[in-house]
Amino acid sequence: FKETDPLFVIDLVDPKQPKVLGELKIPGFSNYLHPLDDNHLIGIGYDTESRVDEYSKEPLILTTGMKLSLFDITDFTNPKEQDTVIIGGRGTYSEIQNNHKALFRNENYNYFGFPITLYEEKGKYDVEYKGNGAQVYEITVANGIQLKGDLVTPPKEGEQYEEWEKLVLRLLYIDDTLYTVSRN
Repeated sequence: FKETDPLFVIDLVDPKQPKVLGELKIPGFSNYLHPLDDNHLIGIGYDTESRVDEYSKEPLILTTGMKLSLFDITDFTNPKEQDTVIIGGRGTYSEIQNNHKALFRNENYNYFGFPITLYEEKGKYDVEYKGNGAQVYEITVANGIQLKGDLVTPPKEGEQYEEWEKLVLRLLYIDDTLYTVSRN
């Protein structure tokens, strides 16, 4: 990984001789890919940007906000990023980046959700805490990625960072109610 993380479509009909059929180079990278249907993938990762370090004058690649992508692999030789949403800024993260079990799914409504801690850039190098909670998106081929539920609690006055024991770890339904679960 330097500036882009390619999405490869690989033919595994003959596992001893895999063939790359197509490749898509996009800014950022996906830590987790989830099938939406036979021809579409959801990618969850980070967006990136290239900067020049003020002191060393060397190129510097920084992760910015979380990236939620909808990939169309209908044409194996020409995969496409059909839709994308950048969530928050540098410092934003989610348990889904490291643990696929943090993904909430409601197949009836095409809802996909995950815990999230939001930060936004403040100046060139600083970040500002914007809250902790969860977000739920409707993801469909026809409409792309649509935010359906923002369950992020903004920080209290003077709160600069999230509280570890209050971080949302999972989302779940009980009857018709959506719950978030944290350590406390």
